[in-house]
Amino acid sequence: MSDLFHFGSAAKALDADDRYGSDGEMKKTQYVMQVLGFPGHPDTLKLLLTAAEKGIEVETAVVDISTHQQDSEDYRKISPLGILPALKEADYIVIGENGGSVFVEGRGLGRFLAPRNAAVLADQNYWMDIGRTEVQPHVETLMQELVLAGMADATYQPDQAKIDSAKAALEAPFDALNDKINSDYIVGEFCYVDIHWTSYCHL
Repeated sequence: MSDLFHFGSAAKALDADDRYGSDGEMKKTQYVMQVLGFPGHPDTLKLLLTAAEKGIEVETAVVDISTHQQDSEDYRKISPLGILPALKEADYIVIGENGGSVFVEGRGLGRFLAPRNAAVLADQNYWMDIGRTEVQPHVETLMQELVLAGMADATYQPDQAKIDSAKAALEAPFDALNDKINSDYIVGEFCYVDIHWTSYCHL
């Protein structure tokens, strides 16, 4: 069994100079974080976007969901339920986008991404729920049919009925979002909900 986090700076001693951020304000204040995930996975993208917004330096390695590597013994040792992404700083590991983003938020620079106003926070969480329940499953279907299945089997022919159904299902939530937005950001200020919907639109 191998340690999937044993790469980059983490392959060195904890007190090695290059276990820390390479430059800037984070130098000598935290270890370089590591992320295991997949570039075509919405929750992995959310975590990476959050890290970028918070000025966190990360090293990444791919867990190939096209070959179900998330179900491998090595990854299940890290994430017992096979949930992506996984983040590690020094000896601390957190699983999933929600926990990972909260950890990055607390360790990063700048203002908090979660709104401080209760009404704005509630509005943000409402639109994040819409994204998770009404958008992400259909984005994942499109990724599976148009990208992942072909990566696993070059002879695979995408199921056009599934593609058309997923695209049709995305119309209502995106129409609702379009009606909602009346500024540069979804709830009036840049926060987590913008990161979530950016990941869906990117994919």
